[in-house]
Amino acid sequence: MIRIALAGDVVPMRTGAATDPDATAAIGILKSADLAIGNLDMALTKHTAPLDKHVVRRADPAVAADVAQMGFHVLSVANNHAVDFGWPGLDETMHAVCAAGMEPVGAGDDEETAWRGSVRDVGGQRIGLLAFSCLNPPGGAARAFRPGIAHLPVAVHYAIDQLHAMEEPGDPAALHIATTIGQAEMAALCARVRRIASACDFLIASVHWGYGSGGVLADYQRPLAHALIESGAGMIHGHHPHGVHGFEIHRGAPIFYSMGTFLAQQLLEDAGPRARAIRAGMSRAGLLAVVDIADRRVRAGTIHHTTLGASHTPLLTGQEPLILDAPGEPTED
Repeated sequence: MIRIALAGDVVPMRTGAATDPDATAAIGILKSADLAIGNLDMALTKHTAPLDKHVVRRADPAVAADVAQMGFHVLSVANNHAVDFGWPGLDETMHAVCAAGMEPVGAGDDEETAWRGSVRDVGGQRIGLLAFSCLNPPGGAARAFRPGIAHLPVAVHYAIDQLHAMEEPGDPAALHIATTIGQAEMAALCARVRRIASACDFLIASVHWGYGSGGVLADYQRPLAHALIESGAGMIHGHHPHGVHGFEIHRGAPIFYSMGTFLAQQLLEDAGPRARAIRAGMSRAGLLAVVDIADRRVRAGTIHHTTLGASHTPLLTGQEPLILDAPGEPTED
């Protein structure tokens, strides 16, 4: 049996997080795991030319050593911020992660490399990780002819309730935004999952998805999560919403829709009006999930609850057992 720890968004803007007293207990949990995984939600680069985005963030590549000291082994870089400073910034980020002794997953020199995933030996078991993002800044996705992140496109449909709009002109409630994954894109994704699952004993899908605030799932998330499990993933590590979302068990596999915030030192930095507005909707809550794997499935687990301490590092606030025999709708936040 091996133990895997999953954390949410990791944003180390400065050194010192690994030795912060508030984070001692959470770091101890990470270090006790055979494999600890997080989402590096930023660029570690000295490049200063960002993409055309409302919010960008970066730190000196040297802070990667702090993240490794916290106990992480693998970091997803398939998200909408690792590519804030284009491919040069993402490439430097990946090199910094590797130099600190960790493995970056979810980006590469071309589309095939970005989607390759990772299979590593952990305690005699082959553990796979496929990381991808449903969010994509313009030009951020890897293609056959360019580097970038592993990106799964989401189709967006806008529908207006005409009767509502006539009676209440301009009311935003008249607009419904629906999101789906196209059939061809879903088929290609499931084929990738089956291929990686066949090469390992247990596969984790790490997915950057949903909305950046609020507690509502996007339309596409549950169908996508179930398709991933039914194609061979044994657990889903979800992130991006700045808050904790519910989780569910599908065919015995945990789906963590949003792990929330683990380390958020961007909140210590100056910010413009748009970034301040986004921060106002952020939750300080996070989940740190610890699961035991044996015979190709999750056998037991504990969910640790965290908040942000004074230095915006993870402070444990409680824990609960992971109940594996309770399928159905996601739990409340």
